[in-house]
Amino acid sequence: MAAPTAAEVVAAVTAMHHDPDPQRKHAADTWLKEFQSSKQAWEVSDALLRQETAPEEVHYFAAQTLKTKITRYFHELPADAHDSLRAALFQHLYNFHAAHAVSVQLCVAIADLIIHLASWKSSLKDILTILAEQKFATTAICLLTEIPDEVNNSYLRVSDERRREIGDELGLNSAQVFAYLMQCWQQSGEDMRARIAVLKCLRNWLKFGGEGSVGIESASLGLVDALFKALFVIELQEYAGPAIESLILLSRDTVHHAGLRAAVTPFVSSLLPHFRTTIAESDEDFGRVLGNIFVSFCETEVKAFALAPQGSEVGELMLLCCEHPEFLVGRTTFTFWFDLGDIVASERALGAGVAPFYQRLLGHLARLVQCPEGQTGLLSARDELYEFRADTRDLICDTVFMVGSTRAFAMFTQHISQPQQPWPVVEGGMFLLACLAGRLPRDDDATIGALLSFIATHTPTAHVAVKSISLELIGHLADWICKHDDSIMPLFNIIYDAFQNSLLVRNAAFALKSLFSEGRGKMRILLPAVHTVLATPEIRLHDNDIAELIKGAARVIACLEPAADIATEAARFCDPCFAMLSKCTQGAVPHSPQKALENLGNFFRHANVVVPTNLLPDGSHPLFTVAQQAWSYCGTLVRAHEGDHEVAEDCFRCIKWILRSLHLHAAPFVEPTASLLMDVYSRRRYSCCVYVASILVEIFGANPANAHFLYSLVSVFCRTTFTLIGSPLRALHASPELMEDFLRLVGRVLSLQPVLLLQDAELASLAFQYAIGSILIPNRDTNEIVSDVLIDFLNCCRLLDPPSLAPTMNTLLQTHGGQLVHMLLSAVAGGLPCFMVPDVSKVLWMVISVVPARPTVVEWALTTRALLPPLDPRLQQRDIDRLLCAIAEAPSVDDLRRELRVFARIFSPEE
Repeated sequence: MAAPTAAEVVAAVTAMHHDPDPQRKHAADTWLKEFQSSKQAWEVSDALLRQETAPEEVHYFAAQTLKTKITRYFHELPADAHDSLRAALFQHLYNFHAAHAVSVQLCVAIADLIIHLASWKSSLKDILTILAEQKFATTAICLLTEIPDEVNNSYLRVSDERRREIGDELGLNSAQVFAYLMQCWQQSGEDMRARIAVLKCLRNWLKFGGEGSVGIESASLGLVDALFKALFVIELQEYAGPAIESLILLSRDTVHHAGLRAAVTPFVSSLLPHFRTTIAESDEDFGRVLGNIFVSFCETEVKAFALAPQGSEVGELMLLCCEHPEFLVGRTTFTFWFDLGDIVASERALGAGVAPFYQRLLGHLARLVQCPEGQTGLLSARDELYEFRADTRDLICDTVFMVGSTRAFAMFTQHISQPQQPWPVVEGGMFLLACLAGRLPRDDDATIGALLSFIATHTPTAHVAVKSISLELIGHLADWICKHDDSIMPLFNIIYDAFQNSLLVRNAAFALKSLFSEGRGKMRILLPAVHTVLATPEIRLHDNDIAELIKGAARVIACLEPAADIATEAARFCDPCFAMLSKCTQGAVPHSPQKALENLGNFFRHANVVVPTNLLPDGSHPLFTVAQQAWSYCGTLVRAHEGDHEVAEDCFRCIKWILRSLHLHAAPFVEPTASLLMDVYSRRRYSCCVYVASILVEIFGANPANAHFLYSLVSVFCRTTFTLIGSPLRALHASPELMEDFLRLVGRVLSLQPVLLLQDAELASLAFQYAIGSILIPNRDTNEIVSDVLIDFLNCCRLLDPPSLAPTMNTLLQTHGGQLVHMLLSAVAGGLPCFMVPDVSKVLWMVISVVPARPTVVEWALTTRALLPPLDPRLQQRDIDRLLCAIAEAPSVDDLRRELRVFARIFSPEE
C-alpha cells in the first residue's frame, strides 16, 4: 500500500464504526488491517494519539495498533528508537489515564516493551515513579496486572529463554510491587472497584515467587490478613479466592517461603466453620470459592496423605467439600483425587490405606450425580450436571482401582436395590454402575445377575431416565447376558419396548447392537424384532444406529445353520429394500434410492458366510439369490440415474460389497459388471467405477480364464483415464480420489496378471508415466499406492516373467528411468513432507537394484532440476554431494532412507 496518512486512518476508522454500508465497512476493516502491518503504522499511530481532537475510537485504534506492532512487529523498529518509544508510551498513558479502553491498550503495549527490552532493568521502579500520583493509581495497577499476563502471551514474539529471564527478573524485584499494592489497598477504603483491581494484580504477581516475595507473610505487610478478610466481603469473594490460591501455591516454594505455609495454615483452618455454613445454606458461590482454596491447600499434601492417610486432615477436608449439596463444589476436588490415583498407581501398596477415603468419595458421588426430582425427561447435553457426570465418569474410570471395580460395583448394586428408593437415587447409582461396567470382571455372576434382575423387574415402570441408563447397562454387559440364556428375553423385551419412546431410541439401538455383536448365533430369535424396528417409520433411528443394527443382523444371518436358513432370512431382511428400489425404478415414489442402497450395501458388507461349510446343497452361495436381485436393481438404477453422481456411487458401492461378500461365487456377475463399468466410465468418469474395477481384478484376476475380458476392462479404463487427465504431468492436479483408485487398479493388475497391462507397450508406458507424475501428490494414502505401483513395475523389470516382457520393460526403464529419479528427488527436495520419505526411499532403492549400472542412477540424479543452479538458498553443495554419495554407495535401503530424510529436512526443518 502507498504510505498511509493520519487523515486516511481517521476516515477508515470512522467508516468502520459509523458507515451504514456493510461493503464499505468491510473495505475499511481490510484497509486498516493492512495499515497495521505496514512500517508507517508506528509514526502514524503515535501522531494520532497526539491529536487531542480526534474521536475516541481513533485514539483506541491508534493505541491498539502500537500494541500490535510491539507484540508482533517489534523487529521493525531500530534499536536507537526504543528509548523514544518508551517515553512516548508513558506520555500517552499520562494523557489517557482517564480513558479506560485506550489506557488498557497502552498498558499492554508497555508490558510487551518491558519483556522485549532486556536492557530495561529498572522497569518496575520507573512505572511506580512515573505513575506515583494518586490519580494514576488505577492506571499503574492496570499496567502491573498486564505484565505477568504478557510474559506468557504466545503471540509475543520473544524466545523462551527471554520469557524465563524476565520472569526471574520480575520475581527478584517484586517486593516493591507488593508494597505498592498493599499501600493502594489501604488507601482504597470502601472503593470496591479499586480493591478488585488490587486483588487481580496480586493474584498475577504471586505466581512469580522468587526473592522479591520473601516475607510477604509478615504482619507488617498485612497481605495475608487482607486477603482472608476480603473473602467475607461479598463483592470481593470472586477475586480474593484466586489470589489466596496463588498465595497457597507460592507456599510450596520452601526455599524462599519456609514460613508462609505456617502463616497460611491457621487462616485455612479458620474457614472450616464457614464452609459448613455454606453446606447448611446450600451456598454454591461461596462454597466453590472455599472449595478451591481447600483443594489448593491439600494438593501440596497429596503425597504425604498417600503415605500416611490415617489421621490426616487432608482426606477429611476433601471429603467435606464433597458433602456440599451443590455438585460443582464437589467438582473442585477432582484434581486432588486424580493426583492421588496417579500416586497410588505408581505405588500400589499405598492403595489399602486410601481405600476407605475413596469408598466414602464414591458414596458422595452417588449423591452428586443425581438428577433433580422434578425432571421429566433426560438431561440435556448443555446442562452443567451433564458435564459434571462426564467428568465423574472419567474420574471413576481412572481411579476406581483404589478400591477395585468389583467392590465398587457390588456397593452400588446394593445401594440401588434398597426398597422404596426415589428414582434419582436409583438412576444416579446406575449411572455409576455404567461407568464401572466396562472394567468389571465377568466372573462375578452373583452381582451382575442381581443387577440385571433388578433392571428386568423395575425398569418397565421406571422413570424415563432410569430406563435410559438401564439400556446403557444392558449394552455394556451384553457379553455376560449372551452367556446366560435365561436373561436374554426379559432384557430384550425392555429394549423392544424402549423403541416406542423417541427419547430412548439411541440407547435401545446401542443395547440391541451390543447383543447382536456378542451373541450372534443366539440372536436368531431376535431377528423378527429387528425387521420390525427397521421397517417401522415411526421409530426414527439415527443413520449410525441403522447401520449398526444392519451390521449386527447381517453377522447373525451369516452364522445360521443350515445354509437354507441363511437364504431365507437374507431374503426377508432385504425385501423391504427391494420393495423401495422397485418403486424407485418404476418412478412410483419421488424419494431417492440412496437409503435403500446404503442399507443393502451395509448388509452385504457384514454378511460374511463361511465357505464352503455353509453352501447350499447344490453348491451355490446362500446369498446368491438376494445378491442377484440387488445387482439387478443397482444396474437398472445406475443407467436410470447415470447423471446423478451420488446415486451412481451408492449403486457401485453396493455392487462392491456384493462382490466381496460372495467372492469367487460372484463369477456370474463379472462380465455384466465389467460391461456396466466400462459403459458408465466411458461417459461419466466416476472414480467409484475405477475402484470397483480394481476389485474385479483383485478377486478374479488370478484366473487365466478371465484374462480376455479383464484386458478389455483394464484397457478401457486406462485409456479413458489418460484422455480425462491429459498429460502425465497433470496427474498431480487431477482428482486425488481418481488417481488413487486408478493406481490401485494398475497395482492389482501388476501383482496378479502383469501381462494384461505389459503386453501393450503403449498402455504400459502411459501407466508408468502417470505413476511417475503422481509421486508429488501430497496425500499419504495416495502416495503409498503410488510407491507400491512403481515398485511393482520395477519388480517386473527385475523378474522379466514371462521373458516376452523383457523388451517392454527394458524400454520403460531406459526411456523413463531418468524422469522417475528426477521426480523422486524432487519429492525429497521439498516436494513432499518428511514423513513420506520412507516410501520415496523404497522406490529409489528399487531403481538402484534394477538398473544394471549404479552410476547410471547417479547420472540421472545429477540432471534433477532441484540439484542444478540456481540452487535453493537453503541448499549447499556439500548437501548435494552427500546425497549423490548415498545414491552411489548406500549399502541398504535403511541407509538410503536415513540420508534422504537428512536431505529432506533441509527444506522442512520444522518436521
